[in-house]
Amino acid sequence: MITGDHKHSALKIADVLKIDHKNVVYRAYPNAKKERVQLLQKNGHKVMFIGDGVNDSPVLAQSDVGVAINTKNDITVEAADIVIIKEDLKSVVDTLLLTKKSFRRIKINFFWAFIYNIILIPVAMGVLYPFLGFRLSPHLAAIAMASSSISVVASSLLLKLYRPFK
Repeated sequence: MITGDHKHSALKIADVLKIDHKNVVYRAYPNAKKERVQLLQKNGHKVMFIGDGVNDSPVLAQSDVGVAINTKNDITVEAADIVIIKEDLKSVVDTLLLTKKSFRRIKINFFWAFIYNIILIPVAMGVLYPFLGFRLSPHLAAIAMASSSISVVASSLLLKLYRPFK
């Protein structure tokens, strides 16, 4: 944890977040924050930085994932990858969980669309006709393709059931 706050505040927050005190840098100026992020990246770490002010903009831009929290400053918003309106760290956890669920849903949709198309496109082309005498008429093939798209959209709409972390 890198913060510009005083030692007492920084260590109190670290205790709440269960961060070892040796991993806390306090009273850090923007340049020191950016240098620490660069060092972590140089050592192969992925860095997510959460900032709330214009002085955090260079670090937000440098980090692998920059999260601006409760800011109305255009520079900070532009530097961040994610902007969270609420002033609550739980919102960051909610965002991470939602992105994981979204990515999992994308993979599921891609898998089923791929399987669906790898089976039905050859059938629609008539590959089975010489062997089984079966052909899919063009209007049924079109309905099947539309059904594929509808199933992907319906699957994606399941994300609306997501409930934030409490």
